[in-house]
Amino acid sequence: MRTAATARTLAVEILRETLERGGRATALLTERSPELSAEDGDLLRRIVLGVLRNRARLDEELSAVCRAPLSRLAPDLKEILEVALYQIRYLDRVPAYAAVDEAVAHAKSSGGRGAAGLVNAVLRNLLRLPPPPSGEARDGPADAAALSLRFSHPRFLVARWLARFGTEATLSILEADNAASGLDLITNARRTSREALAAGLSAEGVATRPSPLSPLALTVVSGNPLRSPLFAAGHFAIQDLASQALALLLPAGDTLVDLAAAPGGKSFSALLLGRARRSVALDRSVRRLRLVR
Repeated sequence: MRTAATARTLAVEILRETLERGGRATALLTERSPELSAEDGDLLRRIVLGVLRNRARLDEELSAVCRAPLSRLAPDLKEILEVALYQIRYLDRVPAYAAVDEAVAHAKSSGGRGAAGLVNAVLRNLLRLPPPPSGEARDGPADAAALSLRFSHPRFLVARWLARFGTEATLSILEADNAASGLDLITNARRTSREALAAGLSAEGVATRPSPLSPLALTVVSGNPLRSPLFAAGHFAIQDLASQALALLLPAGDTLVDLAAAPGGKSFSALLLGRARRSVALDRSVRRLRLVR
């Protein structure tokens, strides 16, 4: 329980930094998870990204039974509740009683007995209620407001998709958009090849598979690549397949001007994939622009 609790505690910290202070969840996950086991690193990633994908839906459930507005809760309490409820509703490997117990213990260490009592009451009340229709099930009303809440998407966007594509296609888009993604790597072709990187990671117990979408992409099947010396040596970076595929859509040219470059992943992939010989990286945030270097 101790290691799993650490993953959940880290999840709360990352969510708070992301939602309250404008941090980047993927960068924070990369920074905070190297010391975790592969199993708990995966748990941390699933919780953080799962809460972000389903936050509106989670908050609607919590608001219905919480005696105080969520926006007025003490620091960390809202995130503690969101993490616990996400585990209860979406994760099979975490028993409901364990998620509640860990959330109560975390709340007590964070805000004292009063905070622990509030978290315990909210989560116990939710466990007595039937869960709402699952986001993936094609049941329930199909109007924009209901789908917006059910899939945690902006209402205007859902309304636009319904008008443009119809109900069935919109449901398919929403389900795909909320599906959990794997951990994707981009090979630093200036230091190694994709095949050599896959072999090196395999020797360290990290299994990967090549992606058909990008010639430099590997998707992690098992293991924690962030603990690999190859990561520290710059042989690969963490980058979603979508970002790598975006670079491949660019026409080949001499100079790429990236107007919102931080933290630099898309410029990096465009250079590696031969879409530009050099890149000019610009961003409004000086703090985030330092990440490009």
